[in-house]
Amino acid sequence: MNLKLLRRISYILIILLLMFSWGHYYITMAEPVLPTSGFIENPQLYDGLTRTVLGIYAGPSPEGFVLQYNQRLIPVQYHGKVIPPRYGQILIYGTFHQEGYIEAQQVHNYNYNYLIYFISFLTFLFVLALFASEWKITKRGIESA
Repeated sequence: MNLKLLRRISYILIILLLMFSWGHYYITMAEPVLPTSGFIENPQLYDGLTRTVLGIYAGPSPEGFVLQYNQRLIPVQYHGKVIPPRYGQILIYGTFHQEGYIEAQQVHNYNYNYLIYFISFLTFLFVLALFASEWKITKRGIESA
């Protein structure tokens, strides 16, 4: 194929991809999004709104459990079994109520295994040391050691 034709096709595809991305962004962000932190101050604005909230499990309550969101506590009504996350956070999909609580429909735990992050950091240091033993950085660029 001709090089000019390939360039034109690639430019057209890039422009189409950008137009599709911008269109998708404006369609999905068309309605205003209220920040969840405002629910604590003014729950009447959020009445009946269904969305996801990610926070820290703060403990059980008679109706379900308590969620800590931005250093504030939000009561959550949930009738299913909740296993508190060991490390990490809890994700709630539920409906906000003007009384100041969230009625959870689904709950998901995000348990983080911090050992994996530590092992990844050690591996990064090992790869960096291996790179430094095989290559050296000079003014002209990277050369074999």
